[in-house]
Amino acid sequence: MSGYPRGVQRVSPAEFNAFPLGHYVVGRTWAYFCAHEDLAGFLMWGHFSRADGDEVAAIAPSTTGPPMTSHVALIDARSVESVDQGAFDILREYLTNNYERISRTVRKFAIVRPEGLYATVALGVFEVLPRPFDVDSFTDPEDALAWLERSEDLPLLAELDAIAREAGAPSLVARLRILLDARVHEIAIEDASKALGLSVRGLQRRLQAESTSFLAQLNDARVRAAQRLMATTDASLSQVALQVGYPSQAQLSVIFRRITGETPSGWRKRVRGN
Repeated sequence: MSGYPRGVQRVSPAEFNAFPLGHYVVGRTWAYFCAHEDLAGFLMWGHFSRADGDEVAAIAPSTTGPPMTSHVALIDARSVESVDQGAFDILREYLTNNYERISRTVRKFAIVRPEGLYATVALGVFEVLPRPFDVDSFTDPEDALAWLERSEDLPLLAELDAIAREAGAPSLVARLRILLDARVHEIAIEDASKALGLSVRGLQRRLQAESTSFLAQLNDARVRAAQRLMATTDASLSQVALQVGYPSQAQLSVIFRRITGETPSGWRKRVRGN
């Protein structure tokens, strides 16, 4: 079985259809890739429409014929915000019309799903559709690759993240910042990694690849929360520290000054003019 190659290259849909190996193609809310003859799949993000489903269905047959004689497939849907009913209709039609060919070429199909409603939809849709292959869902792409027996392809995950980010999908850091801003006082790395569909180790590794860390992002979020409180309320700095998750005003002051270059009291005076 082949391992992860040097990297996948972006090509046009026509070029991908002619020769998918080692290539990927990008649409408005999706990217379809073929890492090598044993692993293909696609990424989804944002609002996935019927038109997007049509485009993916037009690309998919490229990976159900030679040289893709028998392979596993991975869908990363963690950044999906919504999926039109029409897109599900396209999926049903494609699986029904190509059942025999797909059953000969795809051994396993792993879905990396988001938390919440679409976690259920992502797997549940296959309960009512033809299933020419084994299907399972995961919240961590590393677990998905392990189930697909493709753990040697772990380096591909960072590349897929970069592809999605360049195509307009929110980056991991952007998604983490949104999460931390909403739950700055209570969230731990275990909670964040679960919400983002990663293991703790996977989250740490991805953040390191983007030259940051969970603690750095948490401190940034806490300073942003402290700034909002100081600008809009008369809470004491001790109260502000506790509300954003620090045990003392002194700790808030140290981290606030390190990030902003100002003391909390100096920042408040400058912003509020008093």
